[in-house]
Amino acid sequence: MTTFNGTMIASAADLQTSPPNPEVLERVGRRQFTAAYKVRILREADACEPGQLGALLRREGLYSSHLTHWRQQRDRANVEHGSVRPPVYDSGESAPTGRLLRILSLLSLFLLGCSNNNASVVPLPSQAEQATLSPGSPLATTVPSASPAKAISDQAQGHYDAAIDYHARGDFDLALVELDQVLALAPEFVAANDLRMQASIEATAVAVVAMAQEHVDNASTYRQRAEFGLALVELAQALAVQPSYGPAQQLRPTVQAEATAAARPRFARLELESVQRSGARIVVRGQTDLPEGASLLITLEAVDRRPPILPCCAQANVNVQAGQFEAVFGPFARPEFGRPPHTVDVIFTPRGNQPQRVLDQVGRNGEYLDGPQASATDFGFNVLEASRRVVLP
Repeated sequence: MTTFNGTMIASAADLQTSPPNPEVLERVGRRQFTAAYKVRILREADACEPGQLGALLRREGLYSSHLTHWRQQRDRANVEHGSVRPPVYDSGESAPTGRLLRILSLLSLFLLGCSNNNASVVPLPSQAEQATLSPGSPLATTVPSASPAKAISDQAQGHYDAAIDYHARGDFDLALVELDQVLALAPEFVAANDLRMQASIEATAVAVVAMAQEHVDNASTYRQRAEFGLALVELAQALAVQPSYGPAQQLRPTVQAEATAAARPRFARLELESVQRSGARIVVRGQTDLPEGASLLITLEAVDRRPPILPCCAQANVNVQAGQFEAVFGPFARPEFGRPPHTVDVIFTPRGNQPQRVLDQVGRNGEYLDGPQASATDFGFNVLEASRRVVLP
């Protein structure tokens, strides 16, 4: 038999000239391969689809090192006979070295080991070593051609585009979630870092405004309940969160004025204690919580029931002293005051000749007059009034 280089080798029949001795173990001879066999196996190996090369090697009982060695023999034979020219490499590219051949061998062993449970696991070549495989090599087809870096870049860009959409809609929290995923994939993504900083600032501003508005809403609720102290606390918290928050700044003076007014004393009592005849006079006495020196207008009215019915009345201005007031009417020139019934009216009004110290307490328009005896007039101020009908003997 002849090999690629034309040397002769002995066949298995020539080597076995005498029967084997049954008492002596037969020495296994080294396998010999003909040139035709090598050419056929190399052609089948070159035609293998991804994943078929291992099956071919298992079927023939070969190793990938056989194919590597046979391809070297084939390439040398082609060059020596002039059938092909040596491969030409681009500038800066070196010819395959022994390290590359070892990588190819390890990769083939790995493919064989995947189908053999007893085979040891051989580590795959590095990415830099995989890059040296020629595109036409059957082994090269088993290495994924997609770049992991490119896939990561595309994924990061997708999250970045989603973050831009959320940011444009004002959903800053969702934008931050997408940007965190971008930076987890690509920490050096400059645009994502810049956008994250901006979205973080805007998200914080939105959260601050929302918190301040919540306090303002609580203050409005307390104000409606006339709980002005709690309303002021909520407004103070709103301004602590956002000192320049307009709604809180506008509402606070109003609530403060209302709180001050609510804290001021209210005047609601005007009582007629007695209406008595004293000789030719009628004496009216009463109590009140109005300030000291407040001026009261007391009216005594008598109605003559004989036709024609003509009312007659008398008025007196008295001042409050120590919560008491007293008015004396008479003697009367008209006889009607001597006959019942009589009506006594006591009224306090902030208009007229009230002292300034009294107006400071009850309000210029009687704002601090309260209770069932207080009423509003058509002229824009409040009055406090009491009335009593009596029959004098």
